[in-house]
Amino acid sequence: MLRGGDSGLPGVVAGKPDESYLLDVINHAYPDRKMPPDEDKLPAKEIALLTRWIKEGAVWPGQMDAKLDETVDHWSFQPVRQEFAHDSIDAFLQEKLDDAVLKFSDPAAPQALIRRASIVLTGLAPTPERTAAFVAAFDRDADAEYSALLDELLASPHFGERWAQHWLDVIRWAETNGSESNMYRKNAWMYRDYVVRSFNEDKPYDTFIREQLAGDTMGAGDATGLLVAGPHVPAGTVGFEPTAIRQARADRMDEILQTVGASMMGVTIGCARCHNHKFDPITITDYYSLTAVFQDIEFGGRFPELADDHRRVVKEKQLLQKLEGLRADMRKIGWGWIEDWQGYQEIRFPAQSTEGLRIAFDGGWVMADELEIFTADEQRRNVALEKAGTTLRENPATFQEGKPATKLVNGIFGTKQWLAKSPKGTKERPWLEFYFAETTKIDTVRISTNREDFLETDYLQGMNKISYGDFKLAVQEDGNWKTFSATASMKKRADENEKRKTLQEEIQAVIDEMLIHGRQPAFVARFIEPAATFVLDEAVRRTLETKCSPPL
Repeated sequence: MLRGGDSGLPGVVAGKPDESYLLDVINHAYPDRKMPPDEDKLPAKEIALLTRWIKEGAVWPGQMDAKLDETVDHWSFQPVRQEFAHDSIDAFLQEKLDDAVLKFSDPAAPQALIRRASIVLTGLAPTPERTAAFVAAFDRDADAEYSALLDELLASPHFGERWAQHWLDVIRWAETNGSESNMYRKNAWMYRDYVVRSFNEDKPYDTFIREQLAGDTMGAGDATGLLVAGPHVPAGTVGFEPTAIRQARADRMDEILQTVGASMMGVTIGCARCHNHKFDPITITDYYSLTAVFQDIEFGGRFPELADDHRRVVKEKQLLQKLEGLRADMRKIGWGWIEDWQGYQEIRFPAQSTEGLRIAFDGGWVMADELEIFTADEQRRNVALEKAGTTLRENPATFQEGKPATKLVNGIFGTKQWLAKSPKGTKERPWLEFYFAETTKIDTVRISTNREDFLETDYLQGMNKISYGDFKLAVQEDGNWKTFSATASMKKRADENEKRKTLQEEIQAVIDEMLIHGRQPAFVARFIEPAATFVLDEAVRRTLETKCSPPL
């Protein structure tokens, strides 16, 4: 209204009715743009009232530059005061009962007491045997036996399962997205189990909160599932209309703020998405400042960052040690081999010191989403990335508009980012050439068709079907490309050599076990690169400052 919308003109210029576009449209000054559009003009009396309002300054309470009343007297915003003038809760209750001429209920029978305590604390009724034992002991020493029962129930693993549900309800956690598609969230249970463990470990509340907001920095990456617990519309169901994409992103950010606001702040802050909150001291500026905190968060999955003593990390280290032993045995045989990691394949070959790598595909139609080339050292650097100083070429004859090979090495796992296709009636085949900044020792290529599927939707069969087929590997030597390995020959030799075949099967068995018992991708949010900061030229900024109301 104040800055100008699609028309580019501000609807209201305070104190200047003649420059206020709002008055033009309600006076039907333009035949093709009238408000109301299909009815007669507003009554002259109402137009005069709006004109007077603008002429007197267009005072508009409750908007972005309005100051809120900071003297909110709602109890939830008051500081905690120590005013409890009683020695115990029982004494406080007794006083209130006396005022109302009431008395405490009669003590519960031991059978009722153990049932109530068990269901409240664990959600499970006691067994007949446990009830009988409690009743017998209760007759001897009621207070001691009841205290022992409470300690027992609080120590039960079912305590965390029972009480975690309350927190999960508050943040609206579910294993599907909700909305119309209601798609499954892969391994969302990892966050649920984190909450259960937190209750059972009696984790301090401040630690519980910090881990859910920044668990990736605290060895508790599974805790960040809080931020994406609410419903959302998956990006794949939105379409390609830019405004729809922006709207869906804004909706997802709003879900994050609603979760944080309701669970940790105890207030509903969603109202401030459109205007200053009418009841709570939250402005629209506060709302969008808070969204800035979470701009690098997106609904989706990743491998959560876990502490070194986490059972999955410990198990993965044990399996990885076993896997490295098998790989060493395979290297002694020579050649190379292929490892299937479900979301991607790793092609391992004898280490090559080279200034470049050429990948020539056998088929005429290739689709892939990400390709990595790893160094043969402890750092295991991905030298396929541009930031490593590597340049990339693809066969111009198979290039497809909108699906360039640069998308293969952008570090973003998605669905079929690169497409290459041989022209009809030609023998041209897709190929990629990587030129390293310096001579580099490499021994692994990792490639996938749809790694997003592995991270989020592998419950749908066929989603991760390989669409790149076999290929040959060549290194640069004296300015020429020399082929040294091929995936087709790796597969053939694995079938022909019994020892090699056995090792291949053992390697794959360890990988399969690691995919189950080691670290797994989970629906605990994924991180995205924040948008680049836009810096205005100072002259442009000064111009905008004079044109915008309120100022930038």
